[in-house]
Amino acid sequence: MIYLSKKFHVKQCRMQYLKSLNLNLSSIQTTQLSTLHSKFKQWNQKMNLVSKEDEEKIWDRHVLDSLTACKFIKEDTKTICDMGCGMGFPLLPLAIANPGKNFHGVEPRGKRIQILRQFIRLLEIKNITLHQGTAEEVTLPVKMDVVTCRAVGSLQEDWVRAQKHMSKSGSFVTFKSRSESWKDPSLKFKEWAYQTAPTEKNYFLISIQKKG
Repeated sequence: MIYLSKKFHVKQCRMQYLKSLNLNLSSIQTTQLSTLHSKFKQWNQKMNLVSKEDEEKIWDRHVLDSLTACKFIKEDTKTICDMGCGMGFPLLPLAIANPGKNFHGVEPRGKRIQILRQFIRLLEIKNITLHQGTAEEVTLPVKMDVVTCRAVGSLQEDWVRAQKHMSKSGSFVTFKSRSESWKDPSLKFKEWAYQTAPTEKNYFLISIQKKG
């Protein structure tokens, strides 16, 4: 795809990207995502939530990137856990885009849990429960249909971490900056290369599920 540099065309590309994920967002959801973007950028000036370089890419590299996980989240999915949810990506955008699903965020750092709670109140998100602790320490109330994570460990390490929280038929969805060579013949792998913005390189969304 050839991207054009003018803002109007960049916005069109972003809308096309959302359509490629089969997302049909309401005006309320669109407003929530826009508020998340603007408030995150505003708070970053005081709290250094992300690097200065990343600040200009919040919409593309954090909000849109998070929504990419919808590619591998089925319509009948009911429960989703985000391991190491940090500053709320992909947790917050996914919960906004999927209000009928129950989300659980697992994060060991208390300060980040406090910030996430502020965002949840500000955006009036009703379908997130937060748990402080590592993925190994926390015990969730039910097994999850989907477990996600972004920039935690290696693919194999994160797959092992996810096992504790996944249902027998559940899947693990993760984001990587490059294609991964690790494969296990006993597992089903799906990999999707994507680009969220005109200036971004290809990233990879990976889904892993147990066979049979």
